[in-house]
Amino acid sequence: MSEILQELLSDKVPCHLHPFTGLSSKDTKESIEKKVCLLRSAGISSLNILWDDPGHEGPVSAFNSDTYWEHIGWVAEVCRTHAMTFMIQDAAPFPSGEADGWLEKEEYRQYRKLYLAERHLDIQGPLKGGKFRVDLLMGANRRGDVFDRPHAEHCTDEQLTAVIAMKRENGCFKSETAKDLTEEVRDGILFYDIPEGLWRIFVIYETHNGSGRKEYINLLDAGSVALEIKAVYEPHYEHLKNEAGRTWLGMFYDETEVGNLETYDFTTRIGTPQDLGGSSQELPWSHEFASRWKEERGENYRLDLPLLWFCDQSRYGAVRYRFMDLCSRLIRDNYNGQVYRWCKDHGLQYIGHNLEDENSHCRLACGPVHFFRMQAYQDMAGVDMIANQMFPGKDYTQAWYGCSEGDGEFYHYGLAKLASSAGHIAPDKKGRSFCEVFAVYGALAGTRIRKCILDHLFVNGITELIPVDPVFKHLSVDYSRELNTYANRMCHLLTVTKPVIKTAVLYHAAAEWYGGEYQYFQKPAAELAKHQISYDIVPQDVFSDTEFYRTDTERGLTINGNVYDALIIPMAEAIPASVAAYIACAEKNGFPVFYTDRRPQVIAETGKPFMIAYGMTVPLSELAGEVRKAIAADIRLEQEAPELRYAHYEGNGCHFYLLQNQGRKRQITFHVPYAGPVTKLDLLHSTAEEIRAGVLQRKELPDIQNTETVVSMELDRYESVILVFGNGGVKAKPAAGNYRTEPLKTVWTIRLNDLPEQEVRTDELYDIAGKDHDPRYTGRIIYETDAVWDRIPDELDLGEVYEVAEVSVNGKSAGSAMCSPYRFHIRKLAQTGENRIHIEVIPNPAAAPVEEGAARLFASMSAAAYCPMDPAGMLGPVQAVFRDEG
Repeated sequence: MSEILQELLSDKVPCHLHPFTGLSSKDTKESIEKKVCLLRSAGISSLNILWDDPGHEGPVSAFNSDTYWEHIGWVAEVCRTHAMTFMIQDAAPFPSGEADGWLEKEEYRQYRKLYLAERHLDIQGPLKGGKFRVDLLMGANRRGDVFDRPHAEHCTDEQLTAVIAMKRENGCFKSETAKDLTEEVRDGILFYDIPEGLWRIFVIYETHNGSGRKEYINLLDAGSVALEIKAVYEPHYEHLKNEAGRTWLGMFYDETEVGNLETYDFTTRIGTPQDLGGSSQELPWSHEFASRWKEERGENYRLDLPLLWFCDQSRYGAVRYRFMDLCSRLIRDNYNGQVYRWCKDHGLQYIGHNLEDENSHCRLACGPVHFFRMQAYQDMAGVDMIANQMFPGKDYTQAWYGCSEGDGEFYHYGLAKLASSAGHIAPDKKGRSFCEVFAVYGALAGTRIRKCILDHLFVNGITELIPVDPVFKHLSVDYSRELNTYANRMCHLLTVTKPVIKTAVLYHAAAEWYGGEYQYFQKPAAELAKHQISYDIVPQDVFSDTEFYRTDTERGLTINGNVYDALIIPMAEAIPASVAAYIACAEKNGFPVFYTDRRPQVIAETGKPFMIAYGMTVPLSELAGEVRKAIAADIRLEQEAPELRYAHYEGNGCHFYLLQNQGRKRQITFHVPYAGPVTKLDLLHSTAEEIRAGVLQRKELPDIQNTETVVSMELDRYESVILVFGNGGVKAKPAAGNYRTEPLKTVWTIRLNDLPEQEVRTDELYDIAGKDHDPRYTGRIIYETDAVWDRIPDELDLGEVYEVAEVSVNGKSAGSAMCSPYRFHIRKLAQTGENRIHIEVIPNPAAAPVEEGAARLFASMSAAAYCPMDPAGMLGPVQAVFRDEG
């Protein structure tokens, strides 16, 4: 047996699950041990600590307190005793960046957030001898709370950055008329003769008095981030250094934001005052930003600044692109890079995620400015998936508690791919990525939906999990252990094998920053996924920071050892210069480049025309067909299956294919370009079974090898399978022969465990929680019948079940199932003649009434408020399965 398969089918798989676990000042050592032991019994041997001190004064649950160090010491001791590991979330409270409250101290005030702000006045010229009090515009508030702000809060350390005059005609600013008047200011007064026409005078200044979260670090300032390390990271190491890299794995940051606005407005972009009722937003800034901006923009660096807020006819796009580009690079180096280096020097892992919701991953305010740069330096890339953001099949505009018009396409085809792609292309991540998952999903995320969402993450390349509530409250802990063990094995499989990804899709951040018409990267990604073409999302940096990403463009496109067959560029007005340079190289090599719907028109950095003619422009709807002609396809279906997802990994001479059906039950036939035996690997039940497959010689197909293996199979709704092509040395059950099914035409006795007086005899199965029955029932449902067979069946197929089924035949257990397929091996339990069938079904608990208060508030935010409820019970059809000999 190969080393990979031997590990997967054993109990010695390292832990890849690190669930959030609350630690409160009210906890005792005994209660901590109880939490740890519960996780251990549920198949989990690591955790991620969330600290809270309900009795604390002020906004911060301080880490640096005797209470905290006592409690974290207990965590270390208990984890050590039970062979567990732990990570620590660096935020108390969420989000990360409060530096344990140190920014409230006077000696650290200089490390607060710094903003670049703008106010202006308008004047009709000519006006000779004009004098204007620009000092009164500095520091004035524009958010409507001017009367709520104490006069003493007016900052005395605000610095004038620029005073620019610009002519305005027909509602548009004429940037060629811009005049730098900064040196014409004396003692806060501007002296300037206004020329003929309508002019706007922009007063641009830096201030600590902005609209972001108070007392949070400035991600663009290396000194501010160093304060976070000093306040939070160094004390942890001092108290836990003997556990570092052993019991204590490292630190976890949570949704650190650029934070120029304190808002969860996911749409906040540069240059869109409409987002704020017509008022200009302050922009993130630092002293290093100012010096770098001057260095990169040259002697006229001030003249461009008004275009960060207002539009001229042609230049504002390039200026805004340059601003966001520099901002994201400073965050990468001063925040993410600095903390990562500190952790690495101290033997600790550093992971975390920023906000990605509703495409905020490349925006301001609650966003990180650029996903890949924010996460360039960490041990695993990460995202989170909450509430009903990803719910199987809802890849359209759909509401969730955070957004009434949610982008279901992003959550299906983009979110997990951001993390897995970053894990694939950045060498230090070693292929690893994680997802924080199931927060605010609520009770509707029972066994079926959890299994489906986990498989969605796996088929999209996620290798580690930060699950929320990983232990079912309404079920025996055995079910939690079974699902967590499965998830851990899947994570391990994807960690120790290498992904085979056929295409690279360009990240759209640059296109959005520049402006104009553009597409989100998930638009082409969705077309590829629906046609079983694999893809990674790649940032422009893979073409400029080639040493960091180990990019090789000599014979095509290889990034960190991942060989791609094509590059896809979503529709954009502008393209970064580094990408344009690569396309010129691709033309020489004949490497396929595709533009969806329209070619870029200009270079993002300069606004000058994009002159390279190479590449194919295709309508989005035709993208998959054209790409398939250009790549060496590694899977080919005989029928359209837009709801079938796949992933392909290789290792130990084998090819591992993960298939997931996110739609209704269907039959599929597909071809892969690999010969050898085919094994179906079931990591939920630790079994392997040979699969009957055909072999074809297909020399007429240029996009695949000459030899194809052909597999036909039926997949239930939400069912996933792992197929291993090649001789992995695994001991597998022989391939099953053909089969026939025989419906159970019988009368069922149905009892409700919580309502024993209600007993029904029926020959038709139905939804126990249906309109005419008991819509709120969530207790056990017991089904009994007698089946007469003249031949012993191999399996009993229950059809549709919602959602956990436990089956016994003739008083002997046939096992349980928590997800599709609900098939049970009964050959050794059944007999010819009469057989007693006993089935117990545990429904999803989401329909249960919720008490008023916090529980109801949480439920109103959960998936149950926005998604259809499942039926309750066994709907069938129930069938006996008779198989021929293999």
